[in-house]
Amino acid sequence: MKSFALATLAAMAAAQTRVWVEGTGQNGTSGQWVRLSAESTANMLPNSSNDATNPNTGTTIASGVTWNVITQGVYYEDSGEHKIRITHKLVADIFATDSILFELAYRPKSVTEPTDTATIGEDYVQCEMTRSSTDGAFWSASVAEGYYICKATAIDSTDVCKYRSSDTTNYTQTTESTSDWVTPYSDDDADDFWCTKTNTVAGATLSPFECSALKCVMERAMDTANTSEDYAFTYDTTSNEDYMVI
Repeated sequence: MKSFALATLAAMAAAQTRVWVEGTGQNGTSGQWVRLSAESTANMLPNSSNDATNPNTGTTIASGVTWNVITQGVYYEDSGEHKIRITHKLVADIFATDSILFELAYRPKSVTEPTDTATIGEDYVQCEMTRSSTDGAFWSASVAEGYYICKATAIDSTDVCKYRSSDTTNYTQTTESTSDWVTPYSDDDADDFWCTKTNTVAGATLSPFECSALKCVMERAMDTANTSEDYAFTYDTTSNEDYMVI
């Protein structure tokens, strides 16, 4: 659980992109129009040309490795749904046999800092990426979510989750049986791979790595109506915005 980044969830009235998506639209149509807000990007790793140390785990982060989290507000015109879209993008040398696990623990800025050590302190969502077992050109995403209850030994009583490390003595983790976070589409488009391929030039020396970058795209309703297990984000049709504190 971290407190070092802030990403905006822009209001739907400020949508900058309108796209057609597959699925079921109004009256059984084969898709619907979706409005996407401007992207907001948070860099999750230190910017360095040299190896760096993760302050939370003590592990080494190789130079040139970047992990960006891109957030957008999404409005589905037919269904009227308002959603949050998160795209993780990791730039690194990735083998075909690697498993990449992204996780965010977060709360909305519109919600006051948690002071209760018996109920939800932070939401979390995970996306685990592995190479597809049926078509090696693509990757598969396994999405799971849950929440953390931060324990009573708080550093700051006004925010019991503040400065928490990955040490499980600091919190209780609960995984939900069903995830509200889902991938809005699969990695199945040969013109837009989630894996940035390395070996793309005929005759060039082959790289042992499958990808030079990998992304995971997922969405969740801004308000799932599950007040005991999920935080709700606020939205309206003006210029007001909510934020994701991670």
